Amino acid sequence: MPVHELARYLPAKDAVVVSIDVKALRSAGLLEALAGSRVTEESDYRSFVDITGFDYRTDLDALLYSSSNGNIYLLASGRFDWNAITSYASGQGASCRYAFCRMRSSQAGKWLSFFPLRSNVVGFAVSQDELAALELQQQADSLPSGMYSDPASISLPARVFKSDAAGVPASLTPWFKLLAGAQSARFGMGLRNGDFEIKMRVDCPTPASSAEIAQRLNEGLRQLREASAANVGDAPLTGLPLLLSRGDAKQEDRAVVSTWSVSQGFLESLLSGRI
Repeated sequence: MPVHELARYLPAKDAVVVSIDVKALRSAGLLEALAGSRVTEESDYRSFVDITGFDYRTDLDALLYSSSNGNIYLLASGRFDWNAITSYASGQGASCRYAFCRMRSSQAGKWLSFFPLRSNVVGFAVSQDELAALELQQQADSLPSGMYSDPASISLPARVFKSDAAGVPASLTPWFKLLAGAQSARFGMGLRNGDFEIKMRVDCPTPASSAEIAQRLNEGLRQLREASAANVGDAPLTGLPLLLSRGDAKQEDRAVVSTWSVSQGFLESLLSGRI
């Protein structure tokens, strides 16, 4: 099932949403770089593959994730042997009935529940509600145009840009503060002219607020470029800051947009931690 169709089943209100067109990334040769080879070396993962025959590198086609109010939902499409998966889950303590499984999560007070939404789609949930995965049966009537058109994307709600937001990685907090007042932000990665293109769109309540956010972003990017040029403390920019420093923000009515062109080599190095 294509990502944009799968997304209609995902609870997305006020949620952090990640979409990955695994099939497209596999074709582009980036799947290993995105997922990390360490996954395939973990003994638990190897055991799962040996028992169920499922390997994300070849059997997974699309993955959607959402997180809100302490609940996590996952939708995965691909090729699954459900009998093998339920057998493995039962061996891990799951209770399975009528193709619906639930088990205690590693997170205190929470349950992992999962079931086959379609023959090629599995839905998962982590929640205090032991039947939360059943929420994935509900379809949205429509989705914002083009929202899931990129091979990989992440959408962020307004709550993560607040100064007291919980769960935000410390390395991202300074950047999220620059987006304070935005209604949402979306980052998508696609292909263009042989290179990868990362696109940002920040939606704002008014043109005045988008102008203010664009100004803050450009000031932050300017400071990054100056720090890189000066080689402050003999510590040149690396990773995400290096990538961000190569762009600028542009106001478009009630939105702020930016685009970064990234070579496959640079992206692979970034994802692997070499830069």
